[in-house]
Amino acid sequence: MNGSLRVLYVAGLPHSGSTLLTRVLGEIDGLFAAGEVYSLGERVANADRCGCGLALGDCAFRAIAAESGCRVIVDSSKSPTYAHILDGVTGIELCGVHLVRDPRPTSYSWSVDPHYHRTRGLAFGARWTLWNLELEAFAARRRTAFVRLRFEDFLRDPVAETRRVAGLVGAREAALPFVDGTAVRLPSHHMIEGHASRFDTGVVGIRANTAWQRRLSTRRELSTVLLALPLQLLYGYPPARRLARAASR
Repeated sequence: MNGSLRVLYVAGLPHSGSTLLTRVLGEIDGLFAAGEVYSLGERVANADRCGCGLALGDCAFRAIAAESGCRVIVDSSKSPTYAHILDGVTGIELCGVHLVRDPRPTSYSWSVDPHYHRTRGLAFGARWTLWNLELEAFAARRRTAFVRLRFEDFLRDPVAETRRVAGLVGAREAALPFVDGTAVRLPSHHMIEGHASRFDTGVVGIRANTAWQRRLSTRRELSTVLLALPLQLLYGYPPARRLARAASR
């Protein structure tokens, strides 16, 4: 598509690991990690901070494609709806990654996030299922342009999984910012929104957060799994917590 803007879209439910994945991708030559572009107007109005630390309205780096000079914009807006919108925009060549995370640690992350903590386990299980089903349907029509990535697989082998995703935009063999298989070097950046970890710089460890295995209540786990279980099994997440612990290692 001559003259088009290539967008590598990171889609998935909030708290699925998109911030870390996006920052890693943004360190590949020719790729720029823009963050959650869909929320730019709202975030500017709320005086939220850019990844560089400045208020978004005060950051001079905002005409993303022109300022970055990069050939690919990594957009971690996550929403299936926004993916459909981007796909219909003339001049955008869209590809992406459907990022999936076990519903139980994701449910726990929601329960301790002030933005999502009021979402009960049953409602979360329904949303996790519907969100991922919508992304499955979207990706099914673009099999060569979208890949599915389990966040747990990324944590287990970040180099191989990053190369797999980067291959969508012809960057499979590009230099990667990993120090080794357990850490990555991440400098300051200009990402819009995302997890609080977007402000972490330097050598950042890549490891699973296992707090959910100790702190997720049985009641919330069961209510989450009640509606998430069919898709959970399809994605290869064991239903028993002790098996899930082993699988996450």
